[in-house]
Amino acid sequence: MKAKDWRQAPGFGYERLAVADLDEDGDLDIVAVGRTAGMIWLENLGAENILEPWPIRTITLRSGLTRVLAVNVEPQADGDIDIVATDRAGGSVYWYENPGSPRLQGFAEHLLTVVSPSQPDALSA
Repeated sequence: MKAKDWRQAPGFGYERLAVADLDEDGDLDIVAVGRTAGMIWLENLGAENILEPWPIRTITLRSGLTRVLAVNVEPQADGDIDIVATDRAGGSVYWYENPGSPRLQGFAEHLLTVVSPSQPDALSA
């Protein structure tokens, strides 16, 4: 891939990444968060399209997210890969619920807990 083939993602910079098959198509996708950039999903379109630009999908515009973790453990136990993220400044932990067809429906945000900034991080990714 040549430098001219790269394109910039919207936002002001992404600091943390998680890798998981969010759309269950057999290809690993990327989730990225940044303090001022929100959270995006870079959708891997598969080996035959690996050199094509990956679609960039906004999961949330919430600023302040500093940690991200893709997990498949959640209350519904539906097998979908969900996302957990933390907000360092506010100490909040958010669960982004994968509806099973995230490309069409998007992720639902749920506030799990608020942790005092003086307590240790709830998550580390």
